[in-house]
Amino acid sequence: MGIGTLITAIAPAIGPTFGGLVVNVLGWRSIFIILIPIVLLALIMGSYAIHQVSEPVKTKLNIVGLLFISIAFIGLILGFSNLSSVGKNPLGFWIPMLVGIISLLLFIHFSENSNFPLIDLSVMKNKKYRQHLGAFFLVQIGALGMSFVLPNYIQLVNHQTALIAGLVVLPGAALGAIFAPLGGSILDKFGARKPIMIGIIFEILAMVLYSIFGRQLSETTILIFYILFMLGMGLVMGNTMTNGLQQLPAEKNADGNGWFNTVQQFAGAVGTSIVSTIVALSQNSTAAKSYAARTAIGSQNSFILLLLFLIIAMIILNSATNSTKNS
Repeated sequence: MGIGTLITAIAPAIGPTFGGLVVNVLGWRSIFIILIPIVLLALIMGSYAIHQVSEPVKTKLNIVGLLFISIAFIGLILGFSNLSSVGKNPLGFWIPMLVGIISLLLFIHFSENSNFPLIDLSVMKNKKYRQHLGAFFLVQIGALGMSFVLPNYIQLVNHQTALIAGLVVLPGAALGAIFAPLGGSILDKFGARKPIMIGIIFEILAMVLYSIFGRQLSETTILIFYILFMLGMGLVMGNTMTNGLQQLPAEKNADGNGWFNTVQQFAGAVGTSIVSTIVALSQNSTAAKSYAARTAIGSQNSFILLLLFLIIAMIILNSATNSTKNS
């Protein structure tokens, strides 16, 4: 799991730097053009490398469940994306959110009464697994929220280029990727509790520093604090997922893994939407004279909210990793 997390962490590590370079040299539209050959290469590699290793089990696709869960996430993500304009256009936020919540409730109802549920909801009855999943969601909000705030801070407050913004967050992101397999080794030797709790404490410490110095962050302080933050992230993310899945019977691992992947994607939309809204509210206020100063205030407020999320995650993880299997 640590090696798998390393692979998924490499792209976010180099993505901002590569994106900043492309934006500076070729313009932002070129990002989409450059992605085409990369995706095609992934398709070709996948067609040769991905094979079915177990006997396929034929099951009936739950079309109704698929429809409801699709509408649910479209509505929720669209609603969160419109959160920053809720004051000017409240219906743009509330209608999609309402549609998303109703569709999610209908999905749960039909899944519980179906012989072929799209995903097994019974895994949620496992308290330890549910705690790991909830904490994972909050930590992921923090990670994606930071990946939005910091590059914007570097560009809008410190007036640096997109390339510089990418280079500043590169060491921290790379360190987080490296620590993913290392964190897995620590889990194998000492159990899940130690790396997870040490990692979340590192994240909270980094967020406390961001919250204190949020209005006057230099590129150096951003880099140092982010290294500390991503060090904790490397210890927390993969190990939380691993230990959470270990709370389930082996035959439920596919469903448990499916929920972790779903939550990870959804947390990205939620985290980005929340922090962008907080920053936008400050940018549109008259609390400070300059746009850069208002952006710094909004960023600091975002750090404080993300700190709160991480503290809640730490409390949940402390309970979840206390006397769990393999801990």
